[in-house]
Amino acid sequence: MELKIALLQLLPEGNLDAQLKKGKEACVKAKKMGADIALFPEMWSDGYFLPQGDGTVEKLVIAADSEFICSFRTLAKELQMAIGITLLEKNTPRPLNSVILFDRNGNEILHYSKVHTCDFGDEKVLSSGKDFYVADLDIGRGTVKVGSMICFDREFPESARILMLKGAEVILAPNACPMEINRLSALRTRAYENKVAIATCNYPKGQPDCNGHSTVFDGVAWLRDEPGVRDMCILEAPGEEGVYLAQIDMDVLRDYRKNEVMGSKYRHPDTYGILTMGNSRMLETERLILRRWEDGDAENLFKYASDPDVGPIAGWPAHQSIGESRDVIRNVFNGKEAYAICLKEDGKAIGAIELKLNGHTDMTDRDDECELGYWLGKPFWGQGIMPEAAKEMIRHAFEDIGMQKVWCGYYEGNIKSKRVQEKVGFNYQWTTEDVDVPLMHEKRTGHVNLMTKEDWEAMQ
Repeated sequence: MELKIALLQLLPEGNLDAQLKKGKEACVKAKKMGADIALFPEMWSDGYFLPQGDGTVEKLVIAADSEFICSFRTLAKELQMAIGITLLEKNTPRPLNSVILFDRNGNEILHYSKVHTCDFGDEKVLSSGKDFYVADLDIGRGTVKVGSMICFDREFPESARILMLKGAEVILAPNACPMEINRLSALRTRAYENKVAIATCNYPKGQPDCNGHSTVFDGVAWLRDEPGVRDMCILEAPGEEGVYLAQIDMDVLRDYRKNEVMGSKYRHPDTYGILTMGNSRMLETERLILRRWEDGDAENLFKYASDPDVGPIAGWPAHQSIGESRDVIRNVFNGKEAYAICLKEDGKAIGAIELKLNGHTDMTDRDDECELGYWLGKPFWGQGIMPEAAKEMIRHAFEDIGMQKVWCGYYEGNIKSKRVQEKVGFNYQWTTEDVDVPLMHEKRTGHVNLMTKEDWEAMQ
């Protein structure tokens, strides 16, 4: 079975109506060329334009069920051709960079939002997607398993690897950047290591910071009956605007996936640590890595959690064994926003920091508010480590998760925790007498502090 993909390497026109007209004309041309799929470059609805400033970008967003998007749904059905249309999608709290794939019958089969947004640049005004998806695309002559990643996603091996593990045979990759040797090499590598075809559609030269060179790598590095290796790049468009067609032999790709050694065949996920911990995230500061806990951290956790000067002032009894520390990792930290605080120099856990989410806090029952908790091994007190970790965790709460308030408390006499909260910008709210301390079977006086998202933004 042959799969024909048309890459719509188009210059934007500057407004939504013109984008719609030009996009539809390109799809009609793609169909005449015999395409099964027509793919747009990144964020076609506004030509990848992301103005900065309060509320500015929201003027350009469109909904996933807008007239613009529904027009391509209708066109896909009329042409009997799948269309991957891209958009700046309306979303709360911030817009999304998305692609929607309609099949030849006009059914929406895939809706993906860019996970790895370019937060170092203009995309800091966007929210990130939450997962990668794979769908069955009926092209009339058979079915192909397709997924998507968008532009900067390709720089993270996990993007294509997750799609491959979910069954993707073909990855559609809308794009908006200069496609030079290093980025092209990254795409080639993603195709090679996962035995997947990757079709990337870029804007042509003339679009700021873009240069065309849309590509299709078919994922087949060699054939058993032919000597040597082959070039997986079956299409590299020039810089100029145009509709470019590539043809992937799905039978050859499937035979290759069945018989060759890359992909999932010889993986050892039990050795990959943090990479295999579900939806874990790693945070980073100048001196620290904040990462999800692993069983192998039990010894280091016990080293500090067994110190009678550490646990009790935070409100929990000192650990009595490494086994107890391991149980805490598995049953208390697992599945939560709980991170090991590690020095970059050796990666060993020296403390813990956590956000209590979804209303499961001592301070609030609201889903957009959370509670910050932490402790640090005694040898690392007085070095500014906890304020550094706390600032990054607070940033994570507001900017990555979308919290509106972060609460934090300390018990009477815990001067060090009080100072940490003052240093990072918490504001005193109230004091409560006779607070039940979990696991300690005693009551103490508790002090509660608050930071709002507005407080955080004002300090940046």
